[in-house]
Amino acid sequence: MTMQPLARDLASAQRLSVAAIVFLILGVMGAAVAFGFAAYAGHIALAARFPPEQAALIVAGTALAAALVMALAGWLAIRGAKRRVSRGVSSAIVSVAGPAALSLIARNTRLAGAAAALAVGVFAARRARD
Repeated sequence: MTMQPLARDLASAQRLSVAAIVFLILGVMGAAVAFGFAAYAGHIALAARFPPEQAALIVAGTALAAALVMALAGWLAIRGAKRRVSRGVSSAIVSVAGPAALSLIARNTRLAGAAAALAVGVFAARRARD
């Protein structure tokens, strides 16, 4: 099997990913411009009812609230992703270390008993502290 088709596919995938990043940046910039125009339109609409300074403060407060909501959503997404990754790593460790631990326990029953007693003690201490 030749590596030529694979290299061609990799090059086309790289071009597609660069194009996707460019379009993502353009989309974010377009959304920022649209948000700016919406904020200006909101300021004009509020200036008819409130003094211009109050209208500006209302628009700025609304923008700040929207930014905080987006930051909270991003923080929650990152936290969830970290949690999923740590669960995956934990399950991988158990699946890799499990058979070795079982064979060690089968060969060293005294060590297994001491480890079980230690685990029960740690669990009891944590429960007593809570």
